[in-house]
Amino acid sequence: WVVFSSDRNTDWTGHNNGTGWEHTQELSIYAIKPDGSGFRKVVSKAGYLLGWPKSSPDGKRVIFCSILTSDTFNAHRPEDVTTTSQIVSVDFATGTEWVNHTMDASLKMGRAYIGNSTNIGYLYRTGTSVGWINCTSTPTKNVYGNIRNPA
Repeated sequence: WVVFSSDRNTDWTGHNNGTGWEHTQELSIYAIKPDGSGFRKVVSKAGYLLGWPKSSPDGKRVIFCSILTSDTFNAHRPEDVTTTSQIVSVDFATGTEWVNHTMDASLKMGRAYIGNSTNIGYLYRTGTSVGWINCTSTPTKNVYGNIRNPA
């Protein structure tokens, strides 16, 4: 399966209550087999961008970033980042069993399963701190420094 996010069948909206020039779309997670068959929506959430999906090593779950559509404009601004996103996963087969892997007030991106495990690594930005990597393992492991998103 190939998993991806798309704004398929959504209306165009701009930032600033829908009137701004910046395109702020809802995105849903979709899947399709490599031969083009089996196309389906995995999950969507009204008012949210669900983006950058990755399959778990066993193919049973899909992780992705969840951010309010209205916050997507601020997520790529170079000044202080005060936008919040979360790392979420759902059951691939049903699109249910929504699990929030993070709950803090930072902008998360670049999520991926670490090796053949259930640990999830991700980059995050908060305030003026940029380029940190975190992992959902216990205990949490952090690597600090200027880290770029390799995804």
